[in-house]
Amino acid sequence: MVEFTLTPEGDGTRLRVVETGFADLSVSEEDRATAVLHNVEGWAAELPELVEYVERLAG
Repeated sequence: MVEFTLTPEGDGTRLRVVETGFADLSVSEEDRATAVLHNVEGWAAELPELVEYVERLAG
């Protein structure tokens, strides 16, 4: 499950992303750790693109 929370902060908005459910996966600990790592890497790649998009809209 992925939860997005938007909160006013100064002149902007803070986006908080919380992803849960990995503990419920029916896989080995190694596969679970790999899934978490891939998701973290994915968010690290995608969220900066979201920032760029929002900045273009505001510009």
